[in-house]
Amino acid sequence: MKARERVLLRVYAARFELRLAGLSPNCRARYGSQLRRHLLPALGRARLDQITAPRVQELLARMLRAGLAPSSACSAARLLLRVLAVAAKEGVETVPIDPRNIVWPRSQVARVEPRAFTAEEVERILAATTGWPHALFATLAMSGLRIGEGLGLDWSHIDFRADLLRIRQQASRGRLRTLKSGTSRADLPLSSKLRAILQAHWQAEGEPTAGLVFGRYGLPRSSQGIAARHLEPALARAKVARGTLHSFRHGYCTELWRAGVNAEVIRRLMRHSSLTMTQRYSHAAPSELREGVERLAQLHRVAA
Repeated sequence: MKARERVLLRVYAARFELRLAGLSPNCRARYGSQLRRHLLPALGRARLDQITAPRVQELLARMLRAGLAPSSACSAARLLLRVLAVAAKEGVETVPIDPRNIVWPRSQVARVEPRAFTAEEVERILAATTGWPHALFATLAMSGLRIGEGLGLDWSHIDFRADLLRIRQQASRGRLRTLKSGTSRADLPLSSKLRAILQAHWQAEGEPTAGLVFGRYGLPRSSQGIAARHLEPALARAKVARGTLHSFRHGYCTELWRAGVNAEVIRRLMRHSSLTMTQRYSHAAPSELREGVERLAQLHRVAA
C-alpha cells in the first residue's frame, strides 16, 4: 500500500487555492483571505496530520480572543476542515475530524434583516440622480437584477422592440463572468417606464448597438465604487435611510408580493431556484403587520 503524503499546511494551501478556480471571484477572494489572515499565521508550519480537533478548537478560541466575530471565526475554522477533507481525498495524511466534536461559538449579534427600498424611496432616489447612475438604479429597482448582472448588461441584450432584458452575463471585480446559476439566465419583461429610461440613456450614449450599458471605457464599473460615490450621496440627498445596491432587488421582490403577484411568477422574475429563497426576499412593513393584527381583531369581534 502506497504511503500517504505528509505536507505542511502552508505548502498544501497553494495547491488548495488552485482547486478554487471554478468558484466565483468573491468566494475565491474570501477563502484566500481566510487562509492568509487566519489559518496560515496560526498553523502554516504544522503538517496536516498534526492538525487535530483540539488544535482546531484552540484556533477558534484564539480568533475569538483577537476580537474576530463568531461567524467569521467559524467560517475560517470550517474552511480549515474543508482543506483537510480535500487533502485526505488527494492522498495526503490527515487526522479525521468530526465537526460535531467542535464546540462552535454562537454569535451574540441579532440577525439584521436585509434592507428593502420601498417604491416611494425608489422614486426619491431616482429624483436625486441623473445620467447613467439614474438609469442603473432604475434598472435594478424595476427589473430586480443583481448589481453584477446590471453591470454586465450589454446593449445587445436589450430588445426594445420585444420589451425584453436578456440576462446573459455578470460583472465582478472589473471582469465579465458567467452567471451565478442556471436559473439566472432569462429573458425578463421590460416595463414601459424602464424602457423609456433605458431608451433615453441609449440615445444619450449615441444609440450604440453593442457594448456595456453601464461600462466605463468598455470595462465594467466597480460595484463598491458605485455604492460609495453614487448611491450613498443619492440616499443622503433623497433623505432615504442607509441601504445597499442589493436593497433595490429586495424592494423589487417585496413590491411584487404587495401587488398580489402569483408566487411562482415572482420566483421566475427573481430567477430563484426555489420558492423558499423568494420568500426570504419579502419584507413586511410595520404598517402591514399592524393591518394584519387589526384584521384578525375584527374577526374576533365577529366571533364574540
